[in-house]
Amino acid sequence: MPNSILPQDQDGQEIFNAISSFFCTFEIGKLLRKCNAQKEKGVPVLDIFKYKLCNVFSDRSMYMQQKAGSFREAFSKNTFYSTGF
Repeated sequence: MPNSILPQDQDGQEIFNAISSFFCTFEIGKLLRKCNAQKEKGVPVLDIFKYKLCNVFSDRSMYMQQKAGSFREAFSKNTFYSTGF
């Protein structure tokens, strides 16, 4: 996973670790594949899903990150919005 998805603050890091642990425990990657949530190339769907959940639980938004110039992810806003979840 790209380092840019990791939050800079301690609370954000704890949220990311909890989400990552949940994904491993409940094999979310396998569930996404069974639901046909996949991409042909680029950033894996699992990474985008983790990013979205981290934003929800840390009260952040992609829009505000872009506006503030702190958005440094490996995907575009089109990829973010076209994943469908």
